[in-house]
Amino acid sequence: MRGSIASVWDVGESLTPGMRSASRPFRVLEFFDEVRRPARAREIAAHLGMPQSTSSVLLKAMVGIGYLDHDPETRCYRPSLRVTLLGSWRDSGHLRAGALMTMLERLAERTGLSASLSNRSGIFLRYVQTVQREDPAVPRIKLAARRYAVWSTGGFVLIADLADRHITQLLRRTRAEDEPRAGEIEVERMWDMIAATRARGWSCETGLSTAGACAIARAVPVSATGYGEPLALTLSNGTGDLGRPPERIAAIMAEAIGTLGR
Repeated sequence: MRGSIASVWDVGESLTPGMRSASRPFRVLEFFDEVRRPARAREIAAHLGMPQSTSSVLLKAMVGIGYLDHDPETRCYRPSLRVTLLGSWRDSGHLRAGALMTMLERLAERTGLSASLSNRSGIFLRYVQTVQREDPAVPRIKLAARRYAVWSTGGFVLIADLADRHITQLLRRTRAEDEPRAGEIEVERMWDMIAATRARGWSCETGLSTAGACAIARAVPVSATGYGEPLALTLSNGTGDLGRPPERIAAIMAEAIGTLGR
């Protein structure tokens, strides 16, 4: 058994210098979604690894076109209300109304775990939203991070309903695209975990992306998301101890998902 496969990052790995430059405004917005508070230019630049002069020009431009607000007294930036409405046309209910976000917050508070929603984009699992534990000892989930759909707790609940031949094709695509860590996927173990997910209706695995860390996931069906596609609801805390038996946490998650359809 090879062990964990670290997160796959889409910043600085495969992007050309021009693509990295073009992606910077989106990284700024992702930064605010992670910290959930106003921030000064110096902190934003440090977090994104940008020269302060570059970040200053970028932030002023984002203020100018209406995607950031700037408070001259505190010298802090924050996303504008325009950002809140971007993409709202894709949502027919619970995202726009805030029910999914409320569910994440309540689950995080009730379980003491970090909660996240993610969706599948091709061979990857991408984060949509997170509510994270305020514990410096717990690694924070970066919204720019990607997981392999065929090697992640959330990915398993989103692909478990696929026919085996389609999962095999997904695995082949992952390897064919010359992804840097795809060769570390343990195929036999992957099929065992998919079988367990199908049998239980949820997935609970340890050490897939972080050594020794346990995560548990359930699928949020289209009927409950109002988003047009299923999402993976995942709880984790960066260690092997979730604080409760997995069966109990899975039941709590099912209860929370069930409230979305009411």
